[in-house]
Amino acid sequence: MSTFINLPLSNPGPLTGRELHDHQKIGLSKLLFMENDYRSLFESMVRHDPSIKDLTYLDLSSFPHLWKHEGNKEWSNPFSERLGEEESRPLQGKGMILADEMGTGKSLTILALIEASWLAAREWRQGPLNGSEEPSYRLPLEYDLEHICIDKPPTSNPTKLTEAPQTVKQPSCTNTKSSSSNIKSAATLIICPKSVIGVWENLILKHWKGRKCIGGMWGTLDESDIQQKDLRVYKHYDNQLDEDPEPLSQAGIVLTTYEAIKISENKSNVIRDMTFYRVILDEGHRVRNVHTNLHEQVHTIKKRHIHIVSGTPVQISLTELHAYARLFDLPCGLASLEYMENEIIEPAMHEYPGPTRLRQFCDIWCLRRLKSDIKEIDLPPKTIKVFFLSNQLLSSGLQGIEDRKTEGWDSEAAHEDWYEDVITKKGWWEKRFTPLTSKGSIKMKWFKFFLQNYRGDKLVVFHHWKVSAKVAKKVLEEEQYCVQYLTADMTTKERNHYVHKFNTSTGTKICLLASMKVGGEGLSMVGANTCIFADLWWNPAVHDQAMDRLHRAGQKNSVTVLMPVTDKTYEEGIWIRQDYRRGSTNLMFPRDPEAKLPISRYPQELREWLKNNDNHDEDEESE
Repeated sequence: MSTFINLPLSNPGPLTGRELHDHQKIGLSKLLFMENDYRSLFESMVRHDPSIKDLTYLDLSSFPHLWKHEGNKEWSNPFSERLGEEESRPLQGKGMILADEMGTGKSLTILALIEASWLAAREWRQGPLNGSEEPSYRLPLEYDLEHICIDKPPTSNPTKLTEAPQTVKQPSCTNTKSSSSNIKSAATLIICPKSVIGVWENLILKHWKGRKCIGGMWGTLDESDIQQKDLRVYKHYDNQLDEDPEPLSQAGIVLTTYEAIKISENKSNVIRDMTFYRVILDEGHRVRNVHTNLHEQVHTIKKRHIHIVSGTPVQISLTELHAYARLFDLPCGLASLEYMENEIIEPAMHEYPGPTRLRQFCDIWCLRRLKSDIKEIDLPPKTIKVFFLSNQLLSSGLQGIEDRKTEGWDSEAAHEDWYEDVITKKGWWEKRFTPLTSKGSIKMKWFKFFLQNYRGDKLVVFHHWKVSAKVAKKVLEEEQYCVQYLTADMTTKERNHYVHKFNTSTGTKICLLASMKVGGEGLSMVGANTCIFADLWWNPAVHDQAMDRLHRAGQKNSVTVLMPVTDKTYEEGIWIRQDYRRGSTNLMFPRDPEAKLPISRYPQELREWLKNNDNHDEDEESE
């Protein structure tokens, strides 16, 4: 199995290149490779290591790839028995998942991609409209496909005898079906949640030249070299009623939101009239369900390339990979749900020995790095304490309860017995539940005791249920805490204002209170280093998103996450279901934590229910 460590580094150019860490330069290389833009990849690799330009062969064999040349016109792949019958290497879809852990700088990597492929996008825009949605190879002038090594490295790679570049005919795309007659835009369309639109605006202003905002646009229209060019950004989310396609066709970036895409479903929308060079889905797990209108709306946007950006791409079930395969238009039957389930997911679930097709799939179409993998990200440690609250434990005193283990967790055998006892209860995952955080509950008794003994200045409390927020706020105020409650009806500007005030305040006994949904996107809460989850929720990705609001760039102190679980209640079932999902992620990415119990030992009924009840996790979501 290949690892990201072996991939080459790229430098996109003068605008973002100086800001990139090595893992982002590797991410850029992978993205360019998956766009089949070998010319931009070669040029970016040469910027990082000029000696590459003198070699006879361009060695790209470290990239995981779909097709292997078997001789003549035959091409094999690890997912189907079919062999392609192509003169040149077949293509492998329209995009990939950039799944690096939260707080690793994925957005800057995307800006670097835009810079590195700036000329490629404009060349494509000037070409014919027919087939413009289908990717094709873009080769360096110095190499044809015979001198680009993908299946294996060259046996030797001497310096070229001549510096003169050869003219190479660019191969046509392998799928020549016609696109609809609309307008081409060299822009990258970035779709993101409304809560993070300001993050993108600030990132662009910080890292790219041309920061003047003129109406809905930044920069000027100028086809000069990128080093002298100001980036032109069109803010579609502020101009949804504008039916003029000209601003979109001339922009370098078009910014919009999932909310704007939803609103446009039954309306005439200029975005539908464009074919974009690239679409980026930030927090792309929002389109993980193929049965939603949002997924269909995104799927129908015309684009040459599309990438998912999410630290938590799979949140409910591994079958969500089918949604991404569909957006990428993958070959070999991989865009079929039936094939994805039967040939990719089920064998991995049964933990057959050897490399699974699921891991091979993720090797090719995903890139995931954890913060612990990245030496340039020097963050303090994060400690997650999951502890069980019971009347028996309360009777022996509350001091240090978060560091104790409940009965059933003291040994490996007892731990497994506890799991067996919980998972054999039939149908618990189908029930609807109510909060466990009344004023007199075990959890609120612990919370009050914790506040009375907490020695830190600031604290973040996340909740799911609105009643939990109400009770927690009352307890906080009784303990003389100043509470700022972030609510769904606040504007993004208001939330950012209150979070900035929280981070920069020098006072004591200050608490930021927010639901996991409201507080989990687009905010930095590094002013605190302790957070508490007043509620558990079925989806561990929601918890991960929230806690990493604290554990990210700018954090100077060790972060502690407290997750109290009420013993002998449905919260045990929630914890089991969270563990199952974390184990599913480990099947995709082996460096992620394993499940406490092997995935194959979870009830088949639970697995089937999760697959077919995606929306349950959104029911009664508190904002």
